[in-house]
Amino acid sequence: MLRGYLQELKKDQSFEITHADETFERTDETISANIDIVITGHTHHEKALSRRGGGMYYNSGTWVRLIQLENEVLDSDAQSTKAFDAFCNDSMTVLDQCQAPPLVKRKPTVASIVTMSNTTMAALNHVEAVAGKPNAPKLSVVSGSEFTR
Repeated sequence: MLRGYLQELKKDQSFEITHADETFERTDETISANIDIVITGHTHHEKALSRRGGGMYYNSGTWVRLIQLENEVLDSDAQSTKAFDAFCNDSMTVLDQCQAPPLVKRKPTVASIVTMSNTTMAALNHVEAVAGKPNAPKLSVVSGSEFTR
């Protein structure tokens, strides 16, 4: 029965960076279209959306753990059972280790804006720790988030 209810998650688009959520809609309506780049955060989902007027809206999401039940988990009895068992275990370690595929997502994300020679470039970047270099993380541009003006 629970699995039947969870099938509704197949319609969820909150993890899609180009899906317009309520925060984007309210922000885009409120802030002038003349503003090229708008950055928000704390909605837990990274976003990169074109604004009316040609600018860009970024939401840097969150650095905390997120749980996403992907279709392959929802469609498989074995994987659904494995995921449900991990939830019932009452341990974040068990959830972190669940590979059904991985339930826990970590997407540490930052927005960057760089101006050089009258050109402004902006993008979302995933942050990855580099072994042995705690103060020098690796940044990887999130595909589809690039903006140049």
